[in-house]
Amino acid sequence: LNSVRKKIWLNRDWEWVSIPDDRTLKTRTIQPQKSIKGIKNWQKTDLPASWQDKSRNKNHHLAWYRKTFTVPGSFINGRYFIHISRVAHEAEIYLNGKLVVRRRNPNGPFDVEITNHLKFDSPNQFLIGIRDRVASLEPTELKKKYLDVSPAAIIRSPIGFRPGLGEISLYSTPVTRINDVFVKTSFRKKSIDLEITL
Repeated sequence: LNSVRKKIWLNRDWEWVSIPDDRTLKTRTIQPQKSIKGIKNWQKTDLPASWQDKSRNKNHHLAWYRKTFTVPGSFINGRYFIHISRVAHEAEIYLNGKLVVRRRNPNGPFDVEITNHLKFDSPNQFLIGIRDRVASLEPTELKKKYLDVSPAAIIRSPIGFRPGLGEISLYSTPVTRINDVFVKTSFRKKSIDLEITL
């Protein structure tokens, strides 16, 4: 921790569950209230993780990851973001029951502001739904490409491309922060000008 940016790693003590295809391939959104209703067999994991490395049900193309955590009150005063190193192929991220972001094919790292959804000195819960390439296809595309292909043949791929969740951290920044700096130098004028975007 430091006075400019406070950071918490959130890689430990997650739970995950994979969902049968009959709950995932009939809708264009992940819909946690429907897909995890009545599901009880959550399993422990740490991040990074891919459910297709662990699940015996190779025809499950959607998984949910969840974690409960508490942010100390010393973090109050600032803006709050989560940094996710990787999530693939299609994801919906909820914090305390509110949709924070929906992303499609976001294989690289990204940051999301969660200031308005975060609680201090009391439990927060992340719920992250991830669908692989198969489940995120349009129904007509799915039928055309994979009708005669076994699920096991569809979902196996190099580990860097498998659906799953990478490392996650939470960090704070000052309420006012510098987003971009452009430096202009002039040898003739012997000057340096800065354009700063807040």
